[in-house]
Amino acid sequence: MSLKQPELQIILWRSTIAIDKMDKIGRDSVIAEMLSKNFKCFRSSCFGFDVEKTLDELKGAFANSETGQKGITEVENVMALTGENVPNLVFHQSVGSSNYYTGCIFEVVLDAVVYPDLKMGSLGGGGRYDDLARLLV
Repeated sequence: MSLKQPELQIILWRSTIAIDKMDKIGRDSVIAEMLSKNFKCFRSSCFGFDVEKTLDELKGAFANSETGQKGITEVENVMALTGENVPNLVFHQSVGSSNYYTGCIFEVVLDAVVYPDLKMGSLGGGGRYDDLARLLV
């Protein structure tokens, strides 16, 4: 049985929402949530790549994907442009759950090592949304 484009978009949207919870509920719970929604392609052995992979490792994982390579280049550009101006900038390839982003997404969070007693979510964030106004009209 092959899926039609709208069905694939729904699966992508629901799966990115689940993956976006990784830092809150952990990998095993994300996999359990995805399996409970019958996302069989996301069994733990097929879950993709480890969230802790570096950009160099991701380059290999996306070697055959033009879109993946563009995304990696965009992240490298952001990291290079911020450079010494943002000394604590860290690349983390978790997934933003909003499906209207069209480019790099950023989020500001407290460093859990520096502030171990402060448990809070995002302090701020943003991203690029080409044609967002068109989607809202």
